[in-house]
Amino acid sequence: DNRHGAGGGTEPVNPSISSDAVETTGYFTGLAPGWAYDWLFNTVKVYAVRLEVTRASTMNTDGRYFYTINTWIKRCNSENINDINSCSEYTGLSNTKVVYDPASPDPPTLRRIIELIPAYHSSFNKFLFGWTAAAGSQTMENLTLNNFQLYFNREPVTCGGYGIWNNLGIAGSTRYFKVNGTGCIGKLYGSQIGNIGPNGSINGYTNNTCTIVASPSEITYNQAATADADADCTVNFSGTDR
Repeated sequence: DNRHGAGGGTEPVNPSISSDAVETTGYFTGLAPGWAYDWLFNTVKVYAVRLEVTRASTMNTDGRYFYTINTWIKRCNSENINDINSCSEYTGLSNTKVVYDPASPDPPTLRRIIELIPAYHSSFNKFLFGWTAAAGSQTMENLTLNNFQLYFNREPVTCGGYGIWNNLGIAGSTRYFKVNGTGCIGKLYGSQIGNIGPNGSINGYTNNTCTIVASPSEITYNQAATADADADCTVNFSGTDR
């Protein structure tokens, strides 16, 4: 559904409007350094776009499944869209048979992590793929797609996400946390902070404005995967198994 703000309840919610600065994971508006807001209006430029969807194989502690959506948008050197090598300067970007793993750090242009209830997760065992477009108040949009590839990779069976528990301080004490860089929630010692999926993280603080960093200061998805010795998808914030 390409409607702004669509969804809710048990469904993921689309970002409301493209100018909403809070919802930076839902749109690419060209505000990043080196881009112009009207980047798609230039009719002579060619862009490479890669999208990866990582689908969890096990439920998280909320009884849902994580879906991580990473998207890379690259300006290509060539301006000839019919040239199959027009974006070859981005090594590995066009190889959809493997997870994109460039030699140097190359974070996605857009990253979004959503959770689906089991019924919707099961529905994705089969799906139809196609293209949709919406022009809003405009009467026409033209976009040429070329060299399209689609591939399904079988992921190893691992925890789709990890439930993280607060073990900082002592019984009765409170610490504060940002989940995936947002919020500032207070959690008592021994209570669950939240869930993180692939590429997710939780940062810890000692004050209720989340300005004084706790020790340890962070746990990432990879750190949680290493700590989860009993494979029950739950770990402590300090990086130990629960």
